[in-house]
Amino acid sequence: MLPSFFTPELLRELPRIALRAVRLVSAVAGTASAGGYLCIADNVGHAERITLVGSVDQASWLLCLGTVQMSASGIGPRDEGASMYVYQEENTAYGAAQRFDDYVLAFAGFPDPWNKAVVVAIQYGLYIEAGMSRSVAALKAKYSEDFPLLSILLQVDREMEKAAA
Repeated sequence: MLPSFFTPELLRELPRIALRAVRLVSAVAGTASAGGYLCIADNVGHAERITLVGSVDQASWLLCLGTVQMSASGIGPRDEGASMYVYQEENTAYGAAQRFDDYVLAFAGFPDPWNKAVVVAIQYGLYIEAGMSRSVAALKAKYSEDFPLLSILLQVDREMEKAAA
């Protein structure tokens, strides 16, 4: 069962928010990656929903799918803000997961370290969409020293303002 944060309205907006995050990170990273898999997991890392965001090439979709599941399950019930990175060396697949409140978001499909940027940008967009201004400010403050991530969050801000106008 999905955490209560994910209202039906927010779930309807999730594909748009996730695709925007993927496109922004791809532009900042200068990567040809066009997407990956997003996983929403419960408090102990069990996948509740896995969604394809954008596109993944035919040769690596199964590897990305497995990597996102491993990323989410690797966090388990730790403190809020815990992060996990997965690297399958023999297959060069990368994934990242981050705990937010009582759930975990994970993403796989980009080169290292950009999966975490996708996760944080998606969560940031979800906070904005849900009208959680304190959480938006806290996430921005947390990554204020990480210029690539902060740059992505500021771009999300600009895009949300354009969409609202």
